Amino acid sequence: MKFNVLPVGTLVYVTCYGPYWGLRGIICAVDVIALSDGQEPLYFYLVALHGVETKEPLWLVQDDLAAVEGENVPLLYA
Repeated sequence: MKFNVLPVGTLVYVTCYGPYWGLRGIICAVDVIALSDGQEPLYFYLVALHGVETKEPLWLVQDDLAAVEGENVPLLYA
């Protein structure tokens, strides 16, 4: 499966079940971990979540996020 890397500044929402499920945030940074030959790399996103009382943005894996389509968002956290 080919995964499209979400760029910094993208508005996303959390899709995994847990305390942050359904929350929106802005991608602040992207990090990648290369795996062995023939495997897709893993992408991790540093996300500043809206409405969460954490002092630091959270790192979330690619499968735990989805882009919010059709909204223009200013780049506030980059």
